[in-house]
Amino acid sequence: GPSLAEFGELGHLILKLTYEDLIRRGYFRGDVSAFTVDTVLADAAQKAFADYEANHPIGYPLIWETLRETLTQLIRDAIDRDLQELAESGYVPVDLETDIADRLPGDWPEPLNQLAIHGRMDRIDVDPVRNRMRVVDYKFKFGGSPSAEDNNLSRACLRGERLQPPFYSLLGKAKKELEDP
Repeated sequence: GPSLAEFGELGHLILKLTYEDLIRRGYFRGDVSAFTVDTVLADAAQKAFADYEANHPIGYPLIWETLRETLTQLIRDAIDRDLQELAESGYVPVDLETDIADRLPGDWPEPLNQLAIHGRMDRIDVDPVRNRMRVVDYKFKFGGSPSAEDNNLSRACLRGERLQPPFYSLLGKAKKELEDP
């Protein structure tokens, strides 16, 4: 069966396929008459699992089926909470699996000034009413409790213990500047 890393990759793929389909079908424009979110998720999960099965050993079938059901339910719960938060916040998903590169500002101290940075952002949401953008990065963590850094991500970023969030913020800003010069 899948390793923990592959389990996380499957989760990312299911989320990507689900949100792609919701965007394509007009869910975030209010067009929800011809489908349910659960059907979209089930289709995305089926595709992701079928792709995995075609290219990897699945191990014991009963364990594989249990893993499939567990991951699908975990993602269903996350999407339910996420869609509720999106409706309340005004954000709308607009981009998925976005690759972007930029450089750190030139006025930063050596050796950081003009250092190349790049990343693949899982999802970019915009709030067109308030002219805001945010980067959503999916994290799958299995077992154990979250680390102290993960429990207080803002503090960890300020201390330089977690660099991905501030770099993604800079990359998101660069993407916005490219789109709205």
